[in-house]
Parts: sequence; structure tokens; C-alpha cells
Amino acid sequence: MPKSLIKSVTSDLETNLKEITRNLKTATAKSGDEAEMAIARAAEALSQAAQQLSVQAKEQSRALAKGATDTVKKHPAATAAAIAVAAAALVSLLVARQRADKG
Repeated sequence: MPKSLIKSVTSDLETNLKEITRNLKTATAKSGDEAEMAIARAAEALSQAAQQLSVQAKEQSRALAKGATDTVKKHPAATAAAIAVAAAALVSLLVARQRADKG
């Protein structure tokens, strides 16, 4: 994940967390309808933060998938070699586990 995106997501989360915290502190200082309104605002801010994070995660996963696809297209031989090594490692782990289960 690019550093700029991490900073952006972190900043957005910090901003939303501050708003949620502020609303919850207001709720503890108030009573009745004012407290309910502060809690409702905190819940709304939390919902918006979750939605925003979801959108950013989808965008980032699309970008990463595209990057992986581009890399595979640019380096097909290296990709095939990496897949072969991974498959061999998986087979080795399975064989070792089967031997351990028997013995």
C-alpha cells in the first residue's frame, strides 16, 4: 500500500475518531435528549468512517489487483517461476505433514 494512501487513510480515521470521541464526551456531560443526540451523532460519525474505509479499501484493492495483473503481463516467465516455487513449497509442506501424521 503506498505511503500516501496510508497517510490519507490514517488521517481520515483520526479525524473521524476525534469527532466520535467529542460526541461521546458531550453525551457523558449532558443528560436526556442532549445526550441521546450526542450519541446519535457519534454513531453517525462511526457509520460514515466505516463506509469511508470500505470505499477506500475497495479502491485500493482494485489498484493492487491491476498492478499485479500488469506485473504478470510484463514478466510472464518470472511469474511462472514464482508459481512453480510456491507450488513446490506447498507440496513439500503437505508431504512433510503427511509423514508427521503417520509417524
